[in-house]
Amino acid sequence: MPHESPIQLQVPSPPSDALVVDARGLLCPWPLLNCQRAIASLVGGARLAVYADDPLAEIDLRSWCERAGHHIVALEQVAIRGSGKTLYALIEKA
Repeated sequence: MPHESPIQLQVPSPPSDALVVDARGLLCPWPLLNCQRAIASLVGGARLAVYADDPLAEIDLRSWCERAGHHIVALEQVAIRGSGKTLYALIEKA
């Protein structure tokens, strides 16, 4: 059974030192492509905060991080009234 992230009620704020990718409204493959492009500009250990509402974003991000060796620091589904769920992910570059 796949692991699902917990559902929160508000969108977490990204850490001040994280580069933010807001991929809400974009469908696969764009959220992942935007994350790959953004993380390429970071040094190892830097963090990327991601917001996405594509239903496949969590699966894509988990798989990509596992393959690339990036560390998922946080991964949460956020329930937002009237707009469904938003995924918040905080990723540390390998």
